Amino acid sequence: MKMPPVAVIFVLSLFALASVSSQGQHRPSSPEHPRMVGYLPEWMIYSGYYPKNLAVNGSAKQLTHILYAFSNLPAPDSPGAGTCQLGDPWADYEVPVSAADSVDGVADPNTNGLQGNFNQLLKLKKKYPNLRVLISIGGWSWSAGFSAAASTDASRKAFVSSCVQTFIAGNFSDPLDYSVTQAGVFDGIDIDWEYPGACGNTCSYSPNDTENFTLLMQEFRRQLDAMTAVTHKQYDLSIAAPAGQDDYSLIQLGEIQKSLTFVNLMTYDLNGAWNNYADHAAPLFTAPNDPIAADKGNSMAGAVTAYLKAGVPAQKINAGIPFYGHGWVGVPAKNHGLYQSATGGAPDDQANYNVLKTLTGFNSYYDPLSGMAHWIYSPSTQTFYSYDDDVTVFTKALYIRAAHLGGAMFWDVTGDDTEGTLLHSVYAGLQTW
Repeated sequence: MKMPPVAVIFVLSLFALASVSSQGQHRPSSPEHPRMVGYLPEWMIYSGYYPKNLAVNGSAKQLTHILYAFSNLPAPDSPGAGTCQLGDPWADYEVPVSAADSVDGVADPNTNGLQGNFNQLLKLKKKYPNLRVLISIGGWSWSAGFSAAASTDASRKAFVSSCVQTFIAGNFSDPLDYSVTQAGVFDGIDIDWEYPGACGNTCSYSPNDTENFTLLMQEFRRQLDAMTAVTHKQYDLSIAAPAGQDDYSLIQLGEIQKSLTFVNLMTYDLNGAWNNYADHAAPLFTAPNDPIAADKGNSMAGAVTAYLKAGVPAQKINAGIPFYGHGWVGVPAKNHGLYQSATGGAPDDQANYNVLKTLTGFNSYYDPLSGMAHWIYSPSTQTFYSYDDDVTVFTKALYIRAAHLGGAMFWDVTGDDTEGTLLHSVYAGLQTW
């Protein structure tokens, strides 16, 4: 695996230590076992990606948590509004998995039992007993129901109860097919509300969301603890947390973290084709020579610093790393395209690492001042892609360790290559000292 220059690693470590020290907080020792938290989208089973893939390339033994995405929270006035619904029952627990695609080499019997992704995750946990799996609720497409579900004490209790009964108690149901009960698939719940008090994919929000989000997390914690009293198992609770100041300023971060096991900081999509200039999609730092005013503080380190200032303990923060990138076209060759104007997004303006690494006709570059941010540029087609490679994610992992954070999160494991290059590089960086 390629490594960044030793001098760069040293400078980055100093930056990280200075960043945390500037908060005037005690810096606890780094966790003995930093978290490795990877999202796994349910729909990737249709593309031939199974939980077995994580075992075959060695990623499963390095992961501490899988966040299975997503459970649906339907919008108001939709069937099932205010309650947790399976995102895709067929992919989740109904589709029979062949012996060739199964974690343990045993095919599903194609009966009305637990099959699909859920059964494979259960098998993966059996093979790797320290691995924990959380259900992620919402996401960009399915967040329209959160504001209403969080709006009153009664609606919060009903929503949380439905999630706990479905995913912790394991009462899986498809009204068009069959139901099955199997506890033990999930070890907790991840809430991906995009965004409390602000527009996401829709603008279904309320000015009361800020307080109600805190109350909702308190209710989740209360009901999960009640389950612990019955099962004697501990359950994790996390959130997918925005990296943009306009969004995280509407969350009571210092208060909400008290209910959470950890926070998954979405430090990606910091720039993309929605901008009319080619830029780093997920930089570790804002480079001092960056000419774009909007980039000030728009970085992993900037978001981490803000969360620390707001009262989120460092060891509860998992810094987000993208296994994909963003691209632009119509980018002039000056500075190899970086910070230059663009005429639009690339044909595949959000492409996975496993695709981008195979592109030909591009030159590859790093920006040490942004924490080894990586991009590729084709002067002949004036096309620019920004994405994290093994050097970039290794460097970010060094920062995570130096800043004494809880670990790394990535969206998503299926964007990695067959060998698991990115995931293994993050792991190597987190184990460096």
